[in-house]
Amino acid sequence: MDAGARLLEDRSFSAITVSDIVAEAQSSVGSFYARFKDKDAFLAYLHAHYQEQVVEGVDALLDPARIADMDVEALLREVVPVFVQAHAEMQGLMRALHAQAAIDPEFRAREETLNHHIAERFAQALQPHRDSIGHPDPERAIDFAVVSMLGALIQRVFFRGPGALEFDDAQYTEHLVHAFMAHLQLGERS
Repeated sequence: MDAGARLLEDRSFSAITVSDIVAEAQSSVGSFYARFKDKDAFLAYLHAHYQEQVVEGVDALLDPARIADMDVEALLREVVPVFVQAHAEMQGLMRALHAQAAIDPEFRAREETLNHHIAERFAQALQPHRDSIGHPDPERAIDFAVVSMLGALIQRVFFRGPGALEFDDAQYTEHLVHAFMAHLQLGERS
């Protein structure tokens, strides 16, 4: 798995061969085929493993007991950098998984399930702060803010932009936090 992820940092999945993967892993072709039917099955396995890691990480990060004393801004300043860092560290794998999701209904369904899980956890985490959300429809505002954040992160994974200016991770985090809070209209409830 690690070998495949390393190879994806510099190359597309279609440009990587089974021989490349086993050479990087210092393994054998026979050992690869003992575990995987083909290269596509390997990518599906990477996807399932990635999703398990994300679900565990999001559940721990947004654990109600851990974030109980945080206001919305503190929560976002704690959580958003983790998302930014994860996307920065796994760009190649994420590019491969999202490219496959664009053409493979099973990958797409798994991504939709994962995104739904993330949005649900954010909604649960922000529920105690509902009265400070000024947006007229807090549930939709939270969902849209999460989808916007995830979309911006995926855009950055694929294109490192698309704007004319380059942002480092800290600047990108700051802009995502600001956009999230602005969409919720924090403190603007009338």
